[in-house]
Amino acid sequence: MTKRKLAAIGLISVIPSCRSDEIQCPMWILPAVAVEIRDAHNGLAIAAEARGVVRDGAYVDSLRPYEQLGHDLSGLYSRAAADERPGTYSVEVTHAGYRTWTTSGVTAKPGRCNVQTKRVHANMEPAG
Repeated sequence: MTKRKLAAIGLISVIPSCRSDEIQCPMWILPAVAVEIRDAHNGLAIAAEARGVVRDGAYVDSLRPYEQLGHDLSGLYSRAAADERPGTYSVEVTHAGYRTWTTSGVTAKPGRCNVQTKRVHANMEPAG
């Protein structure tokens, strides 16, 4: 056999192992819940100074910085929690000078590769 024929045989043996129903999953981790945090009156992002938690039964996780515009925390507009954990969550966000914001029934479903992130919008009312 020539080198060319050996190469062709090698390719043929690889092709049957590639199935069309297989998918390539990304290697990143997604949060179950992402919360965009803004001032309810002017729409400005206030996530940098906000804090919060998500709860699903006995499970509790803190909201961490997630999405931002620019390179510093002043552009932070969302926080997220519960990495790769499907569930039904209650969410609580606090911020000095604002009323506490809460919601419940936030359901993140499992996806084919990663959790399907559920996005919510916390439009926070100034206190007083």
